[in-house]
Amino acid sequence: MAVSSQGRTERHQSARMALVEVLIKVSGNEQVALLPGIPELLGRSLQFLQQYRYRTETARSDRVETTEPQQWLWMRFNQAGLDKALREINVPIWGRTRPNTLLWLAIEQRGQRRLVGGSDESELLASISDRAKRRGIPLVLPLLDLEDQQRIKASDVWINFQDNILNASARYPSEAILVGRLLDLGGGRWQGRWSLNLGGQLYDWSHTSRLETALAYGIDGTASTLAEHFVRVSNSLPGELRILVKDIHNLADFARSERYLHALDVVTEVHTGQVDGDRILFVVKTRGDRQALLEAVRLSNRPIFSPAQNDNTAAQGSAALPVMPPVQPADNTVVQGSGALPVVPPAQPTDDAAVQGSGALPLPVVPVVQPVDIVFRLLPKSSQTN
Repeated sequence: MAVSSQGRTERHQSARMALVEVLIKVSGNEQVALLPGIPELLGRSLQFLQQYRYRTETARSDRVETTEPQQWLWMRFNQAGLDKALREINVPIWGRTRPNTLLWLAIEQRGQRRLVGGSDESELLASISDRAKRRGIPLVLPLLDLEDQQRIKASDVWINFQDNILNASARYPSEAILVGRLLDLGGGRWQGRWSLNLGGQLYDWSHTSRLETALAYGIDGTASTLAEHFVRVSNSLPGELRILVKDIHNLADFARSERYLHALDVVTEVHTGQVDGDRILFVVKTRGDRQALLEAVRLSNRPIFSPAQNDNTAAQGSAALPVMPPVQPADNTVVQGSGALPVVPPAQPTDDAAVQGSGALPLPVVPVVQPVDIVFRLLPKSSQTN
């Protein structure tokens, strides 16, 4: 953020403005500053400021030829403290569950239509990208290479022909598809029509204004729609889920799986239950329901789990035991019948190398039985999404 001095007063003002931008991104609500409790929180903006530093750079502008030095203030806020403060005043948090959104954009000027793709170098594309970054939307732009040209035309996008749009979108890693159509009405006025495909459900909206505002309206509408969906899912009633993970062959796999669950935005606690061969039961507490956790796994940046079926096969000759509750008494034992089974606290090594090559898992080997809420298969490292 551009500043004129390094004084505390201006730093406080800058932190307040920057915090508003952060709140818009984490809540998905552009009007978040008007919600009850937010003005008081903004008044404490310096309390959430974790790091800041100043730097001076030469300002350059395409419109004005100048090389005047400009002082900038870089800031980082305490995300955990901010999330806690927002929950205390009941402000919904979107969190990190953000789908990649593929944008098909067609523009019509003077009767000519064209598509805008990732290879375009224009202020229009820069404006779209900046707005998406501000709203926290991972935006994907098509290449518009020969393969795209064979699958889709500007006319398909213009009439929102979903069959061809979905066919052309299949090659891109995205969970939502945004279709935009911008019509030059003349006199600096543009009509923007937008359609978002989220899980097969279409959301439509339109707006007429100058070009920059019409573009912002498309991105803001997308952010609001996505936030409404994912905030609703992640802020559903908290609960406890039993997650069975297959193909865990050693302690490194176990540690990797446990760390991954801990890192999910909707998960608040992770407890280790039972082991049956290469299968481990985790009991997790979440801020949302089963759907919230499935969405978090599906949209995570580097998923290590894939959905699987529960064959419910217990160890041969073993009697069915009830699922162990996530209890860890002081002596680290859980009494099960007449014998005490050791319970190992969640292990969080700094890296997989620390446990690579370890032998059997230090957990009670008992058959995993129902109820199980979700079943995943641990992906080998070589097959994980980059």
